[in-house]
Amino acid sequence: MAFGRLALLEFLEQNRLQMLIRSHQYVKHGYEWRFDGRLLTIYSTPAYEEESAPSVVLITDEGDFQIVQYRV
Repeated sequence: MAFGRLALLEFLEQNRLQMLIRSHQYVKHGYEWRFDGRLLTIYSTPAYEEESAPSVVLITDEGDFQIVQYRV
């Protein structure tokens, strides 16, 4: 399976989605946007690296969301 911009855009179109949120891959600042805001990676583990800023995504019933970072 290929992963990249085109694969993501095809997946989103086939499934009638606007974006994809994924997790469990370390990103230094706790979250990372890719592919013009169509892919959001969230990393919530606080104990991986001292510099990391664990993050979570809060999603409302209306589909709005907010990224919250926390320090431990």
